[in-house]
Amino acid sequence: MSKASVQPITEQDLPELAVFLERSMRDAGYSSGPEHGREVLLERLRWRVLHNPARRVGVPFGECVRSAEGEIVGSLVYTPIVFRLGDERLLGLNSGYFFTAPAARGWGLVLLRRFAQSAPAPIRYSSSLNAASGGLWRRLGGATPQGSDTELFCALRWRPLLEESVMQRGGAARFAPIGAIGAYRNAVRRLRDLGKPRVRMQASRDWDELAELAEHNRPHDALVADRSAAYLRWRFEQCPGPERIDVQRFEDDGGRSGWVALMALRRGRRQQIRIRAILTLVPSREAFDASALLRALADHCRRDVDLLLLGASVDWPAQAPRGVAVDHLAEPSWCMAGADAAGRPFAERARLSFAEGDAVE
Repeated sequence: MSKASVQPITEQDLPELAVFLERSMRDAGYSSGPEHGREVLLERLRWRVLHNPARRVGVPFGECVRSAEGEIVGSLVYTPIVFRLGDERLLGLNSGYFFTAPAARGWGLVLLRRFAQSAPAPIRYSSSLNAASGGLWRRLGGATPQGSDTELFCALRWRPLLEESVMQRGGAARFAPIGAIGAYRNAVRRLRDLGKPRVRMQASRDWDELAELAEHNRPHDALVADRSAAYLRWRFEQCPGPERIDVQRFEDDGGRSGWVALMALRRGRRQQIRIRAILTLVPSREAFDASALLRALADHCRRDVDLLLLGASVDWPAQAPRGVAVDHLAEPSWCMAGADAAGRPFAERARLSFAEGDAVE
């Protein structure tokens, strides 16, 4: 496909892009449910790029490859996110919806190279890598943020996880990291041994208050998302399917407070595993008691959740709380390009959460 060309994605391209993505996801083996239909994809595209408060003039919505006949045969969408590092505000772009048609396979490297090396933002990253794309990123100079090769899980009910392990038949049980009935039972028992919650939780949609709390607790030496009220409203209220997101403000007996955003998911071959994934965790910067928070989260989710997906290990203390299992990923899920004025890669100080990515939707 030598006569194809790379073009910026515009608002007018989004309906056609949604059709291309629907076909590409079907060919790639994604489920055929409505979440991967063109109407839902178009809604998500508009939310990610049109209604995004971090949208900037002069920054395209991404790039696509068009054949000589004008048909979209490849895509890479840019989702803008503002990051904080010390007193600086830095624009980041998350690459997503990266697909190429079979006849345009070679153009995938072109799209990725253009994004990693020259996209108009100091921070460029991907949050849903596989073995192939991860290798490409590293060849292009990308670096792996700390903790992106592990994820933490907490089993609340062991039977659905065991069922998934049996159905996987010796394969890598993605949501069954412990692997045997006795281990599942012991994980649930260890969690119960933590005792009664010492952290109080309360639902909140006060974006201004939550933004102030995020700024108060922000680690100034780390690269984190700028959790302004506008960003929180866009990410957790205006997103497609906001009813799936539960934002809880928490406080311990000493008055130390933070908040957490959880998303409801279903996974497994029969969609039998009910999950709550932590999209964002804002712990108190004073004496973060991980075990107490974990116990409160488990108590909050116990009625209708089988598994807590806690996120990357960097979000939690080096010593994981009791009841938590560590899943060592075959391939790091994140990779980042860009460096500060001194040449230090941003990836070395990045503390990223699912909310800044696209793997959990």
